[in-house]
Amino acid sequence: MTSDSNGNIFIIDDYYIRKLNTSTREVSFIAGNTRGNNPIDEDGSSARFVNPAQIAANSDGTILYA
Repeated sequence: MTSDSNGNIFIIDDYYIRKLNTSTREVSFIAGNTRGNNPIDEDGSSARFVNPAQIAANSDGTILYA
């Protein structure tokens, strides 16, 4: 779990990355899908994660995962 400069919280949820807007308490989908077993480096729902363990947000809002 990590947060950005706006206070939003980013969460790894199995195969997905989700964002919790702390102002509105709304949870939104950022990236990931469950189609297949191999990771794919793409944007949004075209991305595929396999057991990501860490997540970080840099100063420009880019989300990094490993």
